[in-house]
Amino acid sequence: MIRLLIFLLLVSLTYAKDPLPRGPQFGAQLRPATDAELLAVNQPFGQGLVLPMILPNSSAADGGLEVGDILLTADGKALQTSADLTGLIKELGPGAKVKLELMRGSKKLSKSVTLKERPRETSEEFEILHDAVNIDGHLRRVVFTKPHGEGPFPLVVLCPGLGCYSVDPLAASMESYKEILWELTRQGFATLRVEFTGMGDSQGPPCAEMSFYDEVHGFVEALKQLDKFKFADKQRIIAFGHSMGGLVGPYISTEIPLVGIVALNTSAIDWSEYELINQRRQMLLAKSPYDSIEIAAHLKLQALYLLGYSGQSADEIIAAHPELAEYLQYPVHPRFIKDLVLNNPGALWQKATGRVLFIQGTSDFVTAPEEHQYGVDLINSFRPGTAEFVTIDDMDHFMFRQPDQQASFDNMISGMPNKEFNRDIVKVVVDWCRAVAMR
Repeated sequence: MIRLLIFLLLVSLTYAKDPLPRGPQFGAQLRPATDAELLAVNQPFGQGLVLPMILPNSSAADGGLEVGDILLTADGKALQTSADLTGLIKELGPGAKVKLELMRGSKKLSKSVTLKERPRETSEEFEILHDAVNIDGHLRRVVFTKPHGEGPFPLVVLCPGLGCYSVDPLAASMESYKEILWELTRQGFATLRVEFTGMGDSQGPPCAEMSFYDEVHGFVEALKQLDKFKFADKQRIIAFGHSMGGLVGPYISTEIPLVGIVALNTSAIDWSEYELINQRRQMLLAKSPYDSIEIAAHLKLQALYLLGYSGQSADEIIAAHPELAEYLQYPVHPRFIKDLVLNNPGALWQKATGRVLFIQGTSDFVTAPEEHQYGVDLINSFRPGTAEFVTIDDMDHFMFRQPDQQASFDNMISGMPNKEFNRDIVKVVVDWCRAVAMR
């Protein structure tokens, strides 16, 4: 379901020159348009990118784009996936212009967007380092925060939620991540973000083609290269995973020893079972009729089964069962979801190393408390006393302050006008990480 330049330049003098050139930032979230959205604006199926969110003062905002716009073409090329646009933008570079054809409601418009250089995070309180690691022959952006000094410092690696987006810099939509990572740094930790393949400055295949195991591989390969970063203590690494990212930590721990895993607003049950429960819960919050809820559950189950076990691609499934199209639409490649469908949570968590903290906000409508408690019970059955579960009152899936699930759901449907960060999560995460890594 995230900036003082002079100081950064001064502290960066003690480190090697950034091996990756700074690229452009479009500054908008992208997702494929649904058939219903394209039908409503009389456009052919199979193309178009919707803008659910636009960053202020970004290339997209300054170019006159608005939330809800459907981008049809960029420099005359049809847009079918986010990679079509992000790849073009990366090729053009900062300062270039890209011509966009789009639908805004029933109107077809043309916009020329000048691409700004991607900004860098800076801080006077600690150091922020932009570097790169070689993963499968491609340079991948990594961003560290660290206290002043040589260390070594315990390291917390961020494993963010589902989707293809940049974590460099942490945009307004990811302010919650920033609040946690920055406080960890103030308290003596180094933190690490590994950019997804093809996102931001990173080279490599488009993120939209990535499988779940490709994502895990990126984190593992980056952590294997920590010898390059002497300030990071390889013996004290904690994975902090949010939402789907909560499943990444245990996979990392099978190859890189971890002293701890934080799994926030996640699920430790079978993925298909989770999706059915989550879909039913959200349809109830949307006040959908019960017959519609059960029809949707049947179709979702069929879609997930075929995706996981039929040997067919998502395109082949949709061609044979067009009624399943909307149930196979995700912000990642279908292979990614297939990996999750086939994942065995029992086998996964049995192999995990280190202590584990599950956290859920009581207003989270995307996961359920019993899905976290199941993970605790599962782990403790193999490694007694190593897992625990904490709830945070009035915190939703996005770490915003909301009184209950319905309020959080309504806030999301309304475009999230209320983004008050629930700071209780910061203390819970920081205190636990200190207890695990600084004993």
